Amino acid sequence: MTREQRTTAIVASILFALVVPGFLIGAPLYRVWSQEQRGRADLAEARYNRQVIVEEAQARLEAARLEAQSNRELIASLGDDPERLIRFRLVDTLERAQTVYIPTEASLPILEANRLGRIE
Repeated sequence: MTREQRTTAIVASILFALVVPGFLIGAPLYRVWSQEQRGRADLAEARYNRQVIVEEAQARLEAARLEAQSNRELIASLGDDPERLIRFRLVDTLERAQTVYIPTEASLPILEANRLGRIE
């Protein structure tokens, strides 16, 4: 064996002696670190999702408060006459092109044969 071959064999042996234990020690440590990072990411995602849900709930609550205030102002502007409120709701519904069922004196709806204005 020549001097160059011996040097190569020694360097290879030293590298092997360092790399194999490094993998044996480093792989479990990396696995633990990786799981810890995954846990942190999951926790951050859960916190973000919770924050989104809270913000949406607050937005719905604020919208409900504003709608209630709008309804109070509408009722106050129409006065104590319930007929005016019914007429307002009728006009509002007709503007949105929805079917309106108005009850008769016996509280039965008027059934229409010609629904939605179709004439045949």
